[in-house]
Formats: sequence, structure tokens, C-alpha cells
Amino acid sequence: WPSSAYLVADATTKTGFRVQLPQAAMPVNIDEIAVDPAPFNRYDGFSPNGVIVVGFPAGVSPTGLPPADDPAVSLRPDSPVVMLRMGAGAESFVPLFAEVDQNIDEVESRALLIRPLVRLAPGARYLVAIRKAVKAADGSALPRSPAFAALVDGKTVAHPLMDALAPRYPEIFAALEKAGIPRTDLVLAWDFITASDDFLTSDLLSMRDQALLAMPDDGAQLTFDGVAADPRAAHTYRVVTGTFDSPLFLTDGESDVSVIARDADGLPTLMGIYRARFAALVPACVEKAAAPVPLVIFGHGLFGSAEEALKSGLVRKIADEQCAVFIGTDYIGLANGNFAIAAFTVNDLNRSSSLTEKLPQGIVNFMALTRVARGPMVNSPLFTIDGRPTYDPSRVYYFGASLGGIMGNVFMAYEPSIEKGVLGVSGGNWSLLFERSVAWPPLRGAMIGAYPARFAYATNIALMGMGFDRYDPITTTPRFAQALR
Repeated sequence: WPSSAYLVADATTKTGFRVQLPQAAMPVNIDEIAVDPAPFNRYDGFSPNGVIVVGFPAGVSPTGLPPADDPAVSLRPDSPVVMLRMGAGAESFVPLFAEVDQNIDEVESRALLIRPLVRLAPGARYLVAIRKAVKAADGSALPRSPAFAALVDGKTVAHPLMDALAPRYPEIFAALEKAGIPRTDLVLAWDFITASDDFLTSDLLSMRDQALLAMPDDGAQLTFDGVAADPRAAHTYRVVTGTFDSPLFLTDGESDVSVIARDADGLPTLMGIYRARFAALVPACVEKAAAPVPLVIFGHGLFGSAEEALKSGLVRKIADEQCAVFIGTDYIGLANGNFAIAAFTVNDLNRSSSLTEKLPQGIVNFMALTRVARGPMVNSPLFTIDGRPTYDPSRVYYFGASLGGIMGNVFMAYEPSIEKGVLGVSGGNWSLLFERSVAWPPLRGAMIGAYPARFAYATNIALMGMGFDRYDPITTTPRFAQALR
């Protein structure tokens, strides 16, 4: 995974291809429910960000694999695992590291995981090669599959998928041999096409453009309500909680089963306006400030909420010391009310869209809150002292940490009016991040129990990562890097 075996030509897409995963190839859980391939078959290629998964009959030894702390190993022709961008010349080696999946107890059932250390180019062709230097878990030679052995020997294999793949191999072998890797040294090699940025950004670009038409920059058409509390906490003048108007693109609000409403072309459809939650922290410094202070749009941590995060003593101290009003909403999909969705998802991957497709709605909610804060909130008694505004709507910035740092990258990329922000403990991509989260261990055990087939766990991680791709910070990071150059 991924493989051109599951691509078909499609002249209507940016890449000229479309993913076509057959139902019979999809993972099946203990309730005999197979993962529906339809959501993945909308893609015009595979993830430029995701993990590459390979399974062998007797497992894989970790000895000699390209390590994470020395990328140069993977850029040499003698690397045991090699990845090349085809058609990009001799310098087309992709830096990567490889590891054996330690989440699985049975050594022979541990997949080989190959992780590129750069985001792959969108809409490009890549090949992966595994050489004889990679061994089975017991140190013996890895077997060549009969189909690949036939391809190495220039023979044909009577199988519909191999009939389609065989014409690709003269170019694959030629590219490897040009790079100094003879076909006789190969255990396995294959290629795939990455999805286009046109596809990967289509959801959020469409949602952003529709949302901006539904709400002016000063939020004049949007309303909010709230209540203030005097928490008598250090560094705090007032805490405000409430709800506000936001354009809605989900089928059933924030319910567990809600997903993006789509039109006949598969693009998100605006369903109206709904009420999202917000929380705000007015720091103690505003009482003595000579002028309105800056406003910071604040992003909370994983499975948290704006209200919970703004109770943090550290956050209150930062707001007071920097003398800025903090206001935030929830990154729904990965907020404190969504852990149940995550639990449902690892037991039945068909539920994953109800998690991932809430993430772009959360981005829209942050955009709407930014506009409400610039407009109706400014002169509200909830945000004034003796009739004067506590914050300046012309000085609006972003700060988020953990999940707020990760999804803050996405928010900053799509929000046209905020040019400065701070991303704390940020990262990407999601298929690498979520397995390394402290929230993952109980979910990991549930997934392994729900999908006991060999290599199903690693395949599910790859499929989940593909679902995150459209709302992944690594998809937007190149745009930031380009802007900074």
C-alpha cells in the first residue's frame, strides 16, 4: 500500500487517474463489516503524506533498515529500502525511514512501514523498492512473490491486476537500474500516483468560499449570546461563554453521525447557519490598559475544548502578561465531545468520516468566530469596561497549542484576514501523529481487537491517514513555506 494496482485511468481528474479499491480487498472487522471503499475511490491518487505498508509471510527484521535519525542512508543507491520520484532525474531519491510495526504482538504479522521524510509532490509518480538486504524476522531471505519473480524475468502472469500492472514495469526497472539498483537485487518494487492538491484542498476551499459569502468580514449578519462569570482567579477579569452563528456544512450539526453534506459533484453544500460554542478570557490587565488590547483567536488541545483550555492557569497567565483578550471555539471532530466517535471509528472504520469531516467544519467555525469577534462582540457589555471596548478588532492574531497548533496551521492557511499567529507543539502529518499521541493506546488496542486479520491494523492506519489528508497541516504547510521564502 499504496499501489497502482488500485488506480484506473480517469480523464476527468487532475492526475488522469482515480483510486479504485475493490470491496473484496477492504479490511473486515469481527462483526464481518467490510470497510466501504467509496469514500477513498473519490481520490485522484494516493496520499502524498501517508505511510507505505508492506507485508511479508514471515515478517520483517528491523536490522539495517534506513533509520529516522540518519536520512542520508535512504538517499544512497545501496539503501535496503529505496523510493524514487519517476521522471525527476537521477537526484530523485526520496528521504525516508523504515520501521517494523511494533503495535502487533506476533512477530511474523508485523508489517514493514516506510515513512517518507518529506511530503511527496502532488500528482506525481513514485516507485518503492525493497532489496535483498532486507531480511525476514528470523534473519532468512525474504521471498519474492511468484508474480514479481515473473516480472523480473520478463514473463507474464495470468491475473487481471497483473495484466494491468505489467506494462508499467519496464519503466520501473529502467528507473531503478539508472539509479544503480539492478532488478536482480530486488525482493519487491512497485509504483503509485499521488493525489493532486486540487483534490486535497477542494473541500476546504469550497467551504471557505461559500462561508465568506455568507458572512461579511465584520460579522454584521451573525449573532451571538453569552454569559459572563467572575471566576475570582489570578490574572482574570472576566470569563465569557456562549454560542454564535456559523455557516453549517454538516448533515446533522455536531451529532456523532454527522458528515459533510455534498452536491452531485462531491463538493460540500452549505446547509444554513447553526450555533457553535465559544469561550473567552478577558485578562485582569484590561482594567489598567490605556487602550484596547489585541485579540487572540485561541486553539485548544486534543480532545479538549475552548472553555476547558481557558481555565488553565498557564493560559490565563499568558493572556494577562501579554495583555490580550483570548477567545476560541472547539475544533470539533477532535474536541472533548468527540472521543466516542474515535472509539466507534477504530471498531468500524466506516465511521471515520464522521470524525475527519467535522474538522473542516471546525475551521469554518473559527473563521465565523473571528468575524463575530470583529463585529458584534466588540461593543457588547460582555467585552467592555465602563462602555469602552477591551480589545482592538483591527489587531487580531492566532495562538494554538497541541491540536490548536496542528489545526491552527490549517486555519491560518484558509483564513484570509489573520496574518500573524503562533503554533505551539505543532506537527503533521496525521497518520504519523495520532499513533504517537497519548490518547491513542486505548484506541489502538480496540482497533487491533476489532480487525484481527494480518496486516489489517497497518492498512487501517493508512486508510485513516488518507481520510485526514484533506484537512492535514502537512497539506497546507508547503504554502506557508513558499510564502516565507
